[in-house]
Amino acid sequence: MLKTIRAKYKYYIFDSVDKVNLKKCPAMKYIVLTLYILFIVCVSSLSKSINIPKDFKDIQEAIDKADLGDIIIISDGEYKKDIMINKSIELCGSGQEKTALMGSIVVQNAGPVIIESLTIKGDKGNNAHFGIYCSRAFLTIKNIKIFGYHHGIGSESSKLIIKDSFITENFQVGVQVENSLTTFIEENDINTNTGSGIRISSSENNITITGNIIRKNSIGIEIIGSSPRIRRNAIENNQVAIFSTQESNPDIGIDDDPGLNVFISNPVVIINMTRRLTIQAKGNYWGDSNGPNNSAIEGKIDYIPWLKSNPLKTQSVCQYGKLSVCWGNLKGSSMSQKNSF
Repeated sequence: MLKTIRAKYKYYIFDSVDKVNLKKCPAMKYIVLTLYILFIVCVSSLSKSINIPKDFKDIQEAIDKADLGDIIIISDGEYKKDIMINKSIELCGSGQEKTALMGSIVVQNAGPVIIESLTIKGDKGNNAHFGIYCSRAFLTIKNIKIFGYHHGIGSESSKLIIKDSFITENFQVGVQVENSLTTFIEENDINTNTGSGIRISSSENNITITGNIIRKNSIGIEIIGSSPRIRRNAIENNQVAIFSTQESNPDIGIDDDPGLNVFISNPVVIINMTRRLTIQAKGNYWGDSNGPNNSAIEGKIDYIPWLKSNPLKTQSVCQYGKLSVCWGNLKGSSMSQKNSF
């Protein structure tokens, strides 16, 4: 139990530890860790499981009556309900294929909150703006399928983790992050959204986009006044793979930390609208052993050196949940130097 809860809250506590100035107060880190251990012991002894519909028929009623740290387990079935979460709980379905919610989830002024193992679905007649939306919260989303909303997931002024999820067929943006405190978008399949797969705005630091499949969106990753770190993604069949504007300075790969991203079948790979900044995009595969062609990039982009070979060429296109196989080949690929474009 202690190990499980430790995993749930690791991002929260270690983010606090990282902000400690060890030069001024080296003992503070140990004080924070001690408090964390005490917190874990307290939570593990007090949390309980609440079952839907056994204990409560209504999900919102279960949330309202839950204590901090409780786990609400939703049984198989389809539930038509909008949900508001304003306390630290875990909302857990029985799996994407078994538990479906038709409605929106709003997480506000709360955390840590975990939502996992269910499908959240809208439709053309659904007026909900977001499938999941969080504001001033700390939210972890795991093993979720979201489709049929204006925006799949939205976050404002929050700490957000999205992992192992399937975000598809939303009418505008798959994942929208604004004024982020910390965001990790890891190992998801984000595809077939009418607008951008991911949109990051007004978020300067602590944004990591890694190990995702981002495909068949108008724009794969849209960056507005932000500086995300982008690594090991398969960005395929978007009209534009990455669009960067308004003084954005994304890190798509540097000399000692190559991007290892794969760009395949995107008519335009990177557009940099900030003329005074050069985007670092080293160590990526551009769909050709010769690197990007003239029409693939716009603006100042430093892409030398690049990956020379396609890690997906000798195997089927990487499927959701199997990225680690692809990246093993990618890391072993040779890199090419080119003096001028």
